[in-house]
Amino acid sequence: MAVSERISQLMSALDTGSGPDTSRATSPGGVNGADDRRRPRTFAYFEHLPYPTEDQGDREASLDTCLKHLYIAVSAGDFAPGAVHWTREIRGWLSLKFDLPRSTRVKLVNLYYELALAPGLDSLVAERFASMFMVLTKRKHYLRPGTDLILDWRPLYRELKMFVLPSESGGSHPPNVRRNIRTVTKMCTFAQLYFDPKEIPAIFEEILPFFSTSFSENAFVVVGLLNLLLPTHPAPEDMQQLLPQEYLPTFFHLWSLVNRSRLFDAHYLDTLSRLARDNLTAEHVPFSQYGVFTGEQSSQIFTAILRLLEIPVGQATSPYSAGVDVGAGLAIMLDRDPRKHPSTHHIARIIAMSLSPACTEHPDSILTKLEGLIQAVETFFHPSNSGSWTRPLAQFVYYLADIFVLRWNREHSGEMDVPEERRLNDAVKRRFVLCLREVTFMGIFSKSDKAVQYALSTLQSLAHLEPNLILPGALQRIYPAMQGLVEVHRTISSIRALHMLSKVMAKTKGFRCHVTSVLGLALPGIDANDLEKTLHTLQYVQGVCYLVPFQDLTKTKKALEEDSARDGASTPMDYVGGDTGLAVEWITAQVERLENANGNIEIDYDQELSEEDEAMILRSSTTGLNEFLITFLGRVFTLLENLPDASRVRSGSPEEYVVNQLPAAFTPLLAALSPELYDVALDKIANFITNHVVHQARDAIAFICNSLVKINPEKALKRLLPHLFAGIRTEIEEIGAGSTRTTGAEVLPRDRALVWNLCILSMCVVHVGDAVLEWKDELFEIAEYMQQRCRGTPTVHVSNFIHHLLLNLTCTYTIDHSIYEQDELAQGLSTESWGRQIDVRNLNIKWHTPNSEEIDFAVKLFKTHTNNAMKALTALTQADSPIKREGTGKDWSDEVSRNLVLLRLILSGISVLFDVREDQATDGRTDSDSDSDSDAMDTEGIDDDAGLGEAEDEEVKPTFQYESGYPLRRGDDNYKLLHDLRRQVGEILHNVHRFLIEKQPDDVPCFNSLYNAYRSWFIDVGIERSAHVLDRISRLLENDERPFRFSGLRKQQRCQQSTQSTL
Repeated sequence: MAVSERISQLMSALDTGSGPDTSRATSPGGVNGADDRRRPRTFAYFEHLPYPTEDQGDREASLDTCLKHLYIAVSAGDFAPGAVHWTREIRGWLSLKFDLPRSTRVKLVNLYYELALAPGLDSLVAERFASMFMVLTKRKHYLRPGTDLILDWRPLYRELKMFVLPSESGGSHPPNVRRNIRTVTKMCTFAQLYFDPKEIPAIFEEILPFFSTSFSENAFVVVGLLNLLLPTHPAPEDMQQLLPQEYLPTFFHLWSLVNRSRLFDAHYLDTLSRLARDNLTAEHVPFSQYGVFTGEQSSQIFTAILRLLEIPVGQATSPYSAGVDVGAGLAIMLDRDPRKHPSTHHIARIIAMSLSPACTEHPDSILTKLEGLIQAVETFFHPSNSGSWTRPLAQFVYYLADIFVLRWNREHSGEMDVPEERRLNDAVKRRFVLCLREVTFMGIFSKSDKAVQYALSTLQSLAHLEPNLILPGALQRIYPAMQGLVEVHRTISSIRALHMLSKVMAKTKGFRCHVTSVLGLALPGIDANDLEKTLHTLQYVQGVCYLVPFQDLTKTKKALEEDSARDGASTPMDYVGGDTGLAVEWITAQVERLENANGNIEIDYDQELSEEDEAMILRSSTTGLNEFLITFLGRVFTLLENLPDASRVRSGSPEEYVVNQLPAAFTPLLAALSPELYDVALDKIANFITNHVVHQARDAIAFICNSLVKINPEKALKRLLPHLFAGIRTEIEEIGAGSTRTTGAEVLPRDRALVWNLCILSMCVVHVGDAVLEWKDELFEIAEYMQQRCRGTPTVHVSNFIHHLLLNLTCTYTIDHSIYEQDELAQGLSTESWGRQIDVRNLNIKWHTPNSEEIDFAVKLFKTHTNNAMKALTALTQADSPIKREGTGKDWSDEVSRNLVLLRLILSGISVLFDVREDQATDGRTDSDSDSDSDAMDTEGIDDDAGLGEAEDEEVKPTFQYESGYPLRRGDDNYKLLHDLRRQVGEILHNVHRFLIEKQPDDVPCFNSLYNAYRSWFIDVGIERSAHVLDRISRLLENDERPFRFSGLRKQQRCQQSTQSTL
């Protein structure tokens, strides 16, 4: 069948299927059709948004429109811009967490598979279609291989032949449509899962005849092609001739013919690892203590594993012969990217997916071979024995633990349907953890930082599986390191280990009683002379605060008991509490026990401690949290006083990381504090900022104050703002701060106290909710006062303060930073609250949405400062300017730049209130009348499609506008005023530009300020795009999630769900 006919057929199927099929789309969090989404979303995104979203019919209508236009574009041969554009729209639709009906997904996958490989298409356009094909198939649970979707392997094979078997391909691509081999091999990775296993004989018949050891290049080509094209999921039960053991002997024979080749080993282990994974769940495929392999085959696999790890033996530096792989020739192009597909991952997957209870029942098994392998290479994990093998070995152990945890969690959640006799049990798990325990403990003290990262992640996974086996050994090594009895680098590694183990420790009986003790021991790690140790200490404190309430549980216990006694419901139990004596005594005894133990020790507190005793010890340990908080704040203040000047810190330096980590640690810490401890923190921080001016730490302390205000805005603002207002006025009126012009970013010593107070004030009024309305008159007055009185560098901070205040008033954001729900806090926390796993179905997130009073205040603020800036710029660009341009002074340039910066920042600050469809609203048209909305879907794929020749044609622009909680009514007074002012600002910028070109063509500062203002005017509409908010929040979320992420589990901590809602 001709390619054009095939595409027409697919388009017809898509067209006929885009009605009733689309209506079966399920909303996130819902399971409207069991046939549509096999794995319901963990997080019900739309239910937690603070505004009503579009209904299912609107989503379906948008998808229908995309599919209809895609059909028209492809049918007409309009691939660029037409088909590329509507491909982008479908991708944007998917990025909004809408669920694509399975039948529509199948048709789209088939279509994009054909389009990506259609001959004659421009290579860039074909890559867009290939990218969309990979997006549609990137998760296995979207489509079941063999049931929902079957793809033909031959189109990909034809493309690959042109690269690696050019003499057999019957021609080649025209020079101008030569495809990217990386795109083709990447498509194989996604498509391979859907190749029909019934085609295995045909694949062998087509490819194997090229195998020849006489011409080694062909041998490498055959193995590479089989790795990319051979389907590895099981064939139907009635086709016994396609069972793995029917063709594996041939595989292993070919493998043995080309010995000592790294490429061969990598290709074969990749193929065999996928075979082990995909056949694990197939009950009709024979499975033994070696998995789907035989004993001899597993021995050959482990021999290859030992070769790939490149452990030096004797005088040999490598088991491979360099001359063998040189003969690979064109087959090099068939390699997968080793950074994304490392051989250590394939090795670990073979082993982890071949384990079963049968391994514990036989003297020789895949588990026995793993134990032998680890024992053989154990000495190479020692920190003193480092070399080129250190990182691969650490990576191998990491992947082993990670894939085992993935399989364990999915088997126990029911997500992976494994036959009962193959499911991992406690005996296998215990032996597996014991096998990796010693090398993991050695790895966390490695000289290689990357190896340490792998070892710490491995330690976390093993602790998740067997806390009683891992945590005692970890504490055995951590306590001496934290007490300063060993080398400094071991202390840093111990703090990092505590960070990764914090989740497991906080929820494991007995071991959670150690948490407050090691927290106190970690405090000396906050040291201005060792910023790396400081950074890891702050990360550890942050991790603990996400899991543990900083609350004296003895007081909570007594209160609950008194209430119960008053009700006559129960008799209060005897309790020895109120101080840390009980906890200190118990922990001292446990530390001595760990020190006296020979080798690794196993402790099972489930057997050693009763529930009541453990709860008493835990409650006693919480009485020392007040002392911890005071000491922690004192060390942070000392750190801030010794930081270098921010203007002299290079990007990416340890100082920068520490400054960025401080607010990340303080937000969960302050959120976890009890009301009494919060008052202590508020008083300490308020006293510090009132009595100190640490210029180099202004940004860090400002972010700390922002965290403080976010937790309890009313109380914190009442404590902080009067001091800040008074301090600003005192500095301006009595000291004369901000009265002279300055050049560059350097702040004059006289201005430093003013800038200190300004930075703190700016951060106290951003993202803290509507509590600022109680201070709106004072805030408005201080903003006007500073604009009139300040010059030089402080003016940028004044404009930034107004920008932050506008953001706070107009944006929609979460104001929920607690690690517990409000009803739990009202009932009182207990020992059961430590390390508790949240239920995302019962999540209640508090949002700030701008109310009418906030909008009125924001509009008033915006109008006042916009008008002032426009009047000033208009006067400065007249012939009779109040400030002369002549002479050596730069006063005129400073004043123009100041006003342009002010306009830029207030435009960005109030950008949420600018309507992307303002032109249609003023023309009296409704949203559905529009043919243009360039901001409908601001997704990652848009930039990737640049440069494809898409015309600026209204007819191909998107029609979709999704609900985003726009706070204004189109057409009301505030709406008209805002957009009229924005239009006037645009005209002023144009006039200033024209004036500068004519009169001041060499005034670089003014042109810089003007172009930045232009940028904000153009792109900050509906959202502050110039601030890259999405990227910043995504990075913060990624950083916060790392210590809580376990393979096979999703959506961990409550406060991180709040961040995800914001995204």
